Amino acid sequence: MKNAQATGFSFFQHLTEWIFQHRLWILSIFILVRYALAATNGLWYGDFWEHSAVVNELMLHPFRPHHPQLKIDVSHVFFNPYALLVAATGLLFKIDSITALAIFGAINFLVLVYGLRSFISTVNQQSSSEIAFYTLLLAMFLWSNGSWLFSGFYNFKIINDILPYPSTLALGLSLVALRLQYTLLNRSINSSRPNRKTLAIALGLILISSIVLLIHPITALFLWAGLACQLFSGAALTNIWHWLGLGAIVILSIATASIWPYFSIIQLMFKEGAAYHLANSSMYLDVLQNLWPVLITTPFIIQPALSRSYRAILLILLVLLFLYCWGYFSQHYSYGRCITFVLLLANILFAQTLVRAEQWLISKPLVSPLFKGGFACFVTIIASVWLYQMQGRLLTIANSIYLGRPISSQIGYKHLMFLKDYVGHDEVVLADIASSWILPTIAGKAAATTHPLAFVPEWWSRKMAVIEFFEPNTSSARRNEILRHFKPQYLLINKAVNTNWLALMNQYLDSAEQNVIVAVDGELILIRIGHL
Repeated sequence: MKNAQATGFSFFQHLTEWIFQHRLWILSIFILVRYALAATNGLWYGDFWEHSAVVNELMLHPFRPHHPQLKIDVSHVFFNPYALLVAATGLLFKIDSITALAIFGAINFLVLVYGLRSFISTVNQQSSSEIAFYTLLLAMFLWSNGSWLFSGFYNFKIINDILPYPSTLALGLSLVALRLQYTLLNRSINSSRPNRKTLAIALGLILISSIVLLIHPITALFLWAGLACQLFSGAALTNIWHWLGLGAIVILSIATASIWPYFSIIQLMFKEGAAYHLANSSMYLDVLQNLWPVLITTPFIIQPALSRSYRAILLILLVLLFLYCWGYFSQHYSYGRCITFVLLLANILFAQTLVRAEQWLISKPLVSPLFKGGFACFVTIIASVWLYQMQGRLLTIANSIYLGRPISSQIGYKHLMFLKDYVGHDEVVLADIASSWILPTIAGKAAATTHPLAFVPEWWSRKMAVIEFFEPNTSSARRNEILRHFKPQYLLINKAVNTNWLALMNQYLDSAEQNVIVAVDGELILIRIGHL
């Protein structure tokens, strides 16, 4: 009996120790499983549909893509290396753009976690895994859970939605690049002349920097600020060659990005990027309401922030705060997105304080097993509760596997799938603004988009015209004017959102014999427009 108890206690001790040592990857697996369950549900929101439309277009026309959402002869800022890679993967494995993006969401997250741990190792090698664990945990539960539902915010509410975005990959690659420069600086200190490995690292920095610039320009600012602050805070501060090398990396990365054939990064940086300023003005709204949980941690980040080993992080944080404030006063509100990197760095500093407190507790022989055992029990309880809540979805997936059916559903867009049978890829469908955001991924082109578009100066007037078309008080003459402007091949009426759907349908069925209903699917009516 005593031997059995001793064996059980030893097993529990080893289990708690294992959970404690591998908690970063346990948390990562939990996030990935949660993401996978959400992805198989087919519920996608926001920019996902813009990215999926881009990937869909690249899968059809990889070398000369048309605009993915509108029938106009201009480029799109999301025609970047990330979208091209996702499209190539979709073609290789014969999967659609939605599924391909969903798969890359998991890959992006793994790159982000690896990059986070790699970057933290530049300031604390021994506790990088523990600090990364708390940083990720703080990001999920301490960041804004309210109005800032944007890419770059990794809180528990939005993380499933934004993992497929290129911003996630850009941040992960940037953190890896900062680790590479740290390695490069250490090699140059210990070596009198550059060698092949040093040159390979420098080329890697140029390549990563150019890719980050193309897939998410605001993250490139974080990367460049980080590279400069690492130099400024290290032993290479007075070495002119390191500063010339940094300048070469920035210049060559911009030059490399400028030869990207799908859109002009130079135009985006100096002109077309202004299209996104107004949409990002919310970065300056409800700031205290969104930041108060992080602000509470300020007293606990001062000590690590002022230590020598964390000087680079402190400098990067201050530079990004300056850019954030400058974005407000200059009305270049896109710079407000720098707040995401400020939050990440603040979490790293607070995580360092938590790890130091934890190490102090573990150093006490009597407290250590209780602390680790309590942590393991907490993880087990949380996992059990979550599995209980998800049992319905898990049983559905298990049943689908058993019956040989697809495990993924199309809850968020199934109502539009019938368009595939009637609408050609380049045919224009005039639909309500919400449907217009999704339908280019399924079939056809939209008349307008709900989000801003670079290289499309009339995107706002297009959006307002579409909204006006479906308003009940809009006159028939004005509707006909809008139709003549967009020249759609189809009119899509959604009875669920258009209270005047019957009058609208009768107006265009009575106006010309060529206008005919070609499909009725649930709440949707698809009318073929002949002429006006």
